Amino acid sequence: MIYFQTFTLEKGVDKQQFEKAIRKFSSKRTDFLDFKSSTSDFGLSKYFLGYEGKNNLQFTRIRTSFERVLPKLIFNLPKSDECNYYEVRLSFTATVLLCLLVFLFIVCTFSAFSKNQNYGVIPTILAVLSLYSLLIFFEIKFTKSRIKKAINNLT
Repeated sequence: MIYFQTFTLEKGVDKQQFEKAIRKFSSKRTDFLDFKSSTSDFGLSKYFLGYEGKNNLQFTRIRTSFERVLPKLIFNLPKSDECNYYEVRLSFTATVLLCLLVFLFIVCTFSAFSKNQNYGVIPTILAVLSLYSLLIFFEIKFTKSRIKKAINNLT
């Protein structure tokens, strides 16, 4: 999978403290998170679903049914001690949807300019693509705030 953004850990937060907070507020899963449902409407004390691989710790935010429209992001924390960052990627279904929207935009743009007709569909597809990008941005913000909450509740 393609990681599209990397975040360094905040000053004053070391990797062990960050990992301890994520583990404490995560519900452990034994399978990859791409196809697991991360929706729950119960007031759980857990903020994340987590999966521990050989070389990394992956987690995703537990969402309510109202937040289901937001694309699922998977955060990757490498296990090596010298890595002081975590990476972000879209889940498989969110990646497929994004690729489909980009492909649709490219095909419609090429078709409209090569045949000199039907320019009206381009702004619609561009609006949907922009909305999806905005939803990704909101999901990143929500997850980062949940990470801060987990770190603050740890101490």
